[in-house]
Amino acid sequence: MTTTRQQLTIASFRELWKNEFLPEIRKEIDSANASLYTEIRDLNKRLDEFEKTLSFFSEQYDQLIKITQTTKKQMQQIESKIEDQGKTITGLKNNDYDNMAAIDEIQQYQRRDCLEITATLGVLLNENDISTAHRLPPTRKIQDRIIVKFVRRDIREEIYKKRKVLNGKLTDCLPSVNAEIGKSISQPTKIFINESLTAYRKRLFGKIHDYRRQHNYKFIWTANGKILLRQTESSPVNSFTTEEEFQRFISKD
Repeated sequence: MTTTRQQLTIASFRELWKNEFLPEIRKEIDSANASLYTEIRDLNKRLDEFEKTLSFFSEQYDQLIKITQTTKKQMQQIESKIEDQGKTITGLKNNDYDNMAAIDEIQQYQRRDCLEITATLGVLLNENDISTAHRLPPTRKIQDRIIVKFVRRDIREEIYKKRKVLNGKLTDCLPSVNAEIGKSISQPTKIFINESLTAYRKRLFGKIHDYRRQHNYKFIWTANGKILLRQTESSPVNSFTTEEEFQRFISKD
């Protein structure tokens, strides 16, 4: 009886193993394999992405090395140019010091000419009243021109108001002026004071001056950058600052 019971127990266990335990174990193994496969697949994807990222950074690093090397060469070239330019500037500065000494001496003569002319007008100034004074290049019609900038506007206006005092006066009545330009002219010349105009206003002044001669206008002058035209002593004054204003005046005349 004992042997029969054992055979039945083993037989039933085998049946139980075959029908219940073994299928469950296989399910667990299959599930574990599937999970492991998924993890391995995800890991492979991450490795691929990491390799791509690493390759990208490697390329970027190589480019950065090339850019750095190129930049170093450019910086060396720039430093070399700066050094050469520094030497050139130093040489120019030395020349400028010599030139400025000569220019200062010339400007002293021109300032004295201006002071002598203003004294003739009855306006007593000193060199500190003059900001700059330098001679302009000669033109076909005019030579020996000096352009002057005063430190104060009221000085300029006072001199300009009294400019008619110079009517009829010649350069030989001004010792300083005559000493400077006397050798460059064959005979004494008249002295005029005119307002300095922009290139645009100079061209406009020329057109209005031609109109004045063609239409017998007696007076033309400038004041504070404006061009003024008057037919007779009793006529109204016409003022122009632009070409458009002059054209409107012509159309009405």
